[in-house]
Amino acid sequence: MQLALLASSFLILATASANAGSGPSMIRAPGGTGLWSRAASLATGREGHTATLLSSGKVLIAGGTDGRGKVLASAEIYDPARDRWSSAGSMAVTRIGHSATLLPSGKVLVAGGLVMPFPSPSLASTELYDPAANAWSIAAPMIESRTRHTATLMPDGRVLVVGGLTVTPQDGGLFPSQLTRAEIYDPAADRWSMTPPMGAHRLGQIATLLPDGRVLVAGGQDDSGTMLKSTEIYDATEDRWISAAPMDAARFGPIASVLADGDVLVAGGLGEEPNALNLALTSAELYNPRTNQWVTIAHMEEFHAPDTGTALRNGMVLVVGTIGQSRPELYDPAHNRWSLTGPTMDRYQHTATRLRNGKVLIVGGYGIESLGSVLIYDPEGVAPLPPRPPDPRAIAVLILVALLLLAGAGWSNRAVRQRVKRWQPRRQSEEWIT
Repeated sequence: MQLALLASSFLILATASANAGSGPSMIRAPGGTGLWSRAASLATGREGHTATLLSSGKVLIAGGTDGRGKVLASAEIYDPARDRWSSAGSMAVTRIGHSATLLPSGKVLVAGGLVMPFPSPSLASTELYDPAANAWSIAAPMIESRTRHTATLMPDGRVLVVGGLTVTPQDGGLFPSQLTRAEIYDPAADRWSMTPPMGAHRLGQIATLLPDGRVLVAGGQDDSGTMLKSTEIYDATEDRWISAAPMDAARFGPIASVLADGDVLVAGGLGEEPNALNLALTSAELYNPRTNQWVTIAHMEEFHAPDTGTALRNGMVLVVGTIGQSRPELYDPAHNRWSLTGPTMDRYQHTATRLRNGKVLIVGGYGIESLGSVLIYDPEGVAPLPPRPPDPRAIAVLILVALLLLAGAGWSNRAVRQRVKRWQPRRQSEEWIT
């Protein structure tokens, strides 16, 4: 009987010891929600840059600042297969606050921005990056100079550039003004054309391609500094703007992501109601383009503004970053639920790009870490647990088992204690069993 009890205790302790560990060698998100790991660092750390997934599966990083006030013209290419960065040459001018759009030809259109940190004149110039030649060339300039605008590739291959800020010299100084105007780039003709004006001046808006080919523009800030709830839809087939239902909350710089069912998730940003983080919002809402209705959904766990939102292949959306510290979050539309995932980060003005393999590449940005730091999020990743040193309790029981087995074989030792404890992992307690 005693041997049976000891054998039972040994099995329990051995199991507890085998399952114990000092922690994974990589950063594992709670609840089995993916794995974070470090990737090769940028050659030049930067924030306020653009990131574009190329047809080859590589990622082009262009422009931004080095964090010390220097605006960059340089560009780099990330190869996920080799975890390696290489030079992509330099643009004709330094740029921050620009846009970068992958064209059907495989080239990348870079437009606008500033040549130095604000205040400085905004740019109308544009350039094309050709991955096949690893070279830059000048393209037709925009009709209006602008920075902090949005650029959306439409189904016909043209690019819609919306709103932003134009900064022009005036009376010996610089005059910034939010734009109501949008324009379209035709890569086949290398030509820009104006659209009709929007219903509001907009800076810090979102622009999202809807499943039906129209473009939803929502929120931002007007020329009086007011945060906007209003939304508009651009219909390229009719070249007109249509007023759409307003959001529930006014938002500047939120994230926007199209879900698998065609609804648009809009979350976070800066709002009108003061709170602990400079008006940053935790609220989120969904836009249904079929019914032209907004629905308020579950709030995020933490404030996020400015940040990035990336649609994952599993239907969830990953939100990363804010001014100050926060943890990344996942939105699960199937259960209308947000969950924290991964380590606390202090990162903003970064980029987040979903790679062909479904992983997400997080590049640069301001924060505690170096501007050159790069992270990869794997939604399906599981970190291996390293072996843990044996539990001292298990070693003690093994010794006792050995002594009692020897006693059963004719060997005796009165020094052997006749009472033995059993460790119960579920209760996290011990009990005497003899």
